[in-house]
Amino acid sequence: MALKMVETGKNPNAEARMISANEFTLGIALERYREHLVTRTQKPAKPETLKVHARVVRKFDEWGWSSRKLKDFTSDEITKKFDENKTLQTANEQRFRWAIASVNWNIDREKFDAHAANRQPHLRFNPFEILVHDKKFRDQLQLDKEREEKSKRNPLGPTTTLGPFLEACWSKKNTNDNETGIHYAILMLLWGCRKSEHAQCVWGELLPESATDKPGQEPPTPTRRNTSHVWLDDDPQYGPYVFFHNTKNGRNHRMPITPMALELLKRRQVSAAHEAVRRGFGAKSRQFVFPAKNKLSKSGHYSDVKDLLDRIRDEVGLIKLNRHDLRRSFGAVLTSLDVPETIKRSFSTTRIPT
Repeated sequence: MALKMVETGKNPNAEARMISANEFTLGIALERYREHLVTRTQKPAKPETLKVHARVVRKFDEWGWSSRKLKDFTSDEITKKFDENKTLQTANEQRFRWAIASVNWNIDREKFDAHAANRQPHLRFNPFEILVHDKKFRDQLQLDKEREEKSKRNPLGPTTTLGPFLEACWSKKNTNDNETGIHYAILMLLWGCRKSEHAQCVWGELLPESATDKPGQEPPTPTRRNTSHVWLDDDPQYGPYVFFHNTKNGRNHRMPITPMALELLKRRQVSAAHEAVRRGFGAKSRQFVFPAKNKLSKSGHYSDVKDLLDRIRDEVGLIKLNRHDLRRSFGAVLTSLDVPETIKRSFSTTRIPT
């Protein structure tokens, strides 16, 4: 490198950056944007967001687009590919929105690199913006209308299928070791939370109020201030509550535990203790409100209720029911109870980070 600098008078690192910018591929754009989402200080990406990113990358790999240079994409082929994949329209729009966001971030970053190197930016244009220009994406009014027509957004109607769903859940809790999954699903419905928010909850009495370790010790000691947990005692300030730490929007949320959820959690505490002994769990899994069924689980907690919901769906006679539908149905209940819009908006839908 030193010899090259002497011979050419140029910094080989700077030259490499210029070449990579000029030969920019979609795969490079996606990977650099992912790195930005993970390492940024404000609202770093959550694991669920990174899973979506991985699915998007796999699809572009399947199409052979990841290795292609951005400058080689044409408007016609992008719009044609978009129109060819409308069977699963939401997923299709999602992957192309990721492409737009990734390339736009890299264009902005290239402006700074070019200014520092006293040169013109090599990456100036985003070919995927043709989809925005041609208004290929559905707007919010269209989305709301389609969801209402297809009854997909709120499959558990407050006056129709919600009751049968709860009855079907309760009838299955004592069969096939389903109790943890049933409690998990009902509480997800009662709290309107994402699966990543309540699955990792631990019992609050096992956590100290604050850390007593020396500063800088790794890993940090879990405390009630930095760990998702449930608190069943009558806290003088909050009463019984559930605390979600560092949610998808980057905030902590504390909600009061209402009578039905409180009774369910008291029963859950007894059941979880019995499960831990019966399955031979170590200390890691014993702390969780929803311990994993397998003591070899890496996370230590229960997280996948899909198969159980499929069986309940068939029993109730629903066409579709997944984990996120429980969160949406929570929103339908809020509407039926005339809950103020400002409160409902706090349970916002998932969006691609910008």
